[in-house]
Amino acid sequence: GRTFGRGETRDRLGAVGAAEIAQYSHSTWSRIGELSRGAGAKAVEAAGVHSQAAAADYQNIMLGQRTALAHLLHEQEKYEILLNYYEQHGKSLAAELLRSSTVQYKAGEADYTELALQVQQAVDIELSRLENLYGLNLTIIELRQLTGK
Repeated sequence: GRTFGRGETRDRLGAVGAAEIAQYSHSTWSRIGELSRGAGAKAVEAAGVHSQAAAADYQNIMLGQRTALAHLLHEQEKYEILLNYYEQHGKSLAAELLRSSTVQYKAGEADYTELALQVQQAVDIELSRLENLYGLNLTIIELRQLTGK
């Protein structure tokens, strides 16, 4: 082999090394670019799929909440109608059942069995009111939880 002087060796090796590095770097970076473009496209595609899935999940959650809200509002209306009916008719009916059954029993016009049946009817009316009031209160609590109020 040929021996180069100190400065000449550095220049010669520097020139060869720079050309080889440039050639290697160009081909390597080109290949990395091709790979990253493919990977980037796949990553973008995957992100799009994930975005669509998230949007579908969101729509399902919103539909479920709207359905639950509609159901709870219907339940609230039902309980309010039943409680209004009690206030308009049931309350006085229960009171009349108790009054008339007591009067009939004391007058000897009704036996104990008839008294017990009419008292049970009055109690059932009152119990129904309490169950409807309980249902209304639970429905209102669920509505508040659902709406965040």
